[in-house]
Amino acid sequence: MNETKWTPGKWFVESDGTTVTMAHHCVIVAPAPDGAPQSEMKANARLIASAPDLLAALERLTDAAMTRDRGNVEDALITARAAIASAKGE
Repeated sequence: MNETKWTPGKWFVESDGTTVTMAHHCVIVAPAPDGAPQSEMKANARLIASAPDLLAALERLTDAAMTRDRGNVEDALITARAAIASAKGE
């Protein structure tokens, strides 16, 4: 059994758009180069917060592809597309 080595739980972007809360107890501010626009910091925060969902979607897609079950692959693709859209702020 693989143990999770990162902070488990839901990760989300706070209302300021640049702070990421992990499992309701660990908070980081999205990194960006000096002088980066606020929009870049917000995009970085979305990408960081979506990391667990992106990983889960990729694992699900990989598992579905290995079984070659068309229904599972299509469902996994829907999940993956939703995770990607979330990461992009769409």
